[in-house]
Amino acid sequence: MPAAPETVAAYLAWRADEGLSPASLRMDRAAIRYHHTEAGQANPADSDGVRRVLRGLTR
Repeated sequence: MPAAPETVAAYLAWRADEGLSPASLRMDRAAIRYHHTEAGQANPADSDGVRRVLRGLTR
């Protein structure tokens, strides 16, 4: 920790390829955000790149 935004985006893309629903992807992102916040680390889940990837995956 902290994870790079690129790593989070790649993880979400991999999970989408595994067939997870958009709601599950958002939950994964929320869990990443939570754990980084609890550890006092920078939050990669709220980066513009991760937002764009998640938005694209849910379309």
